Amino acid sequence: MTAVGQPGAIDRRRVLAGIAWTTPAIVFAVGVPQAAASGPVTPPVLPAGTGLIFNGFDAYSQDFFWDATSNSHRTVVVAAANVQNVPDTVPDVTTFRLTFTVPVGNIVGPKWGLGSNKQQVYDPAVWTAVGGGPTVSGGVAECVFEYHGDPLGPYANKQPTLWIETLPRQDGVLTRAETLADHGGTAVSVASRTDNTTQLADYEPIVVPDDQTLDTYQDWIWFTGPPPPL
Repeated sequence: MTAVGQPGAIDRRRVLAGIAWTTPAIVFAVGVPQAAASGPVTPPVLPAGTGLIFNGFDAYSQDFFWDATSNSHRTVVVAAANVQNVPDTVPDVTTFRLTFTVPVGNIVGPKWGLGSNKQQVYDPAVWTAVGGGPTVSGGVAECVFEYHGDPLGPYANKQPTLWIETLPRQDGVLTRAETLADHGGTAVSVASRTDNTTQLADYEPIVVPDDQTLDTYQDWIWFTGPPPPL
């Protein structure tokens, strides 16, 4: 797998403009006296490298991914992110929006999942798929999710993993992840990472833990090749 990509630069004026003039659920309300409110109020953007950052991001193309909902294999791209709130002087993250941009090819209505190898969001009490799922344009899918779980205090992290159905061999194309985080209405933070989508080996053996059967273990396994004979 290729090395994790470097953080991408984000124009803070563009970010602030987006916050001020759009109204998704993550737009932040800042408490101000009614008399003083003369227009949209936007909290400050934290310095780069602080707030909700990417501790890691990897993307790979996989020809034999096990879709536990349909009990079949799919060709997919898997994008695994690790985001963390740093340092201990920044306010807690109360909610954040996570956007994946993934090469999928000319495919209509790709199947997808977040948090397990089942379709859709594994934990809808914590994550919401904005718009109900990905949109595809020009061979690229945009998948937007909002986090509504417990606040993330200092050094707390989340590791959301997305899989999305693709046409074969999407390796060599950049996959991107971006975050926009609300720190309790007092500040926002932005971050992004890219990774060169790599192709996994056509086959890797499956090892089932001693305390699990193959049937139960399949709920968490991602095949990277045809399953071996039982």
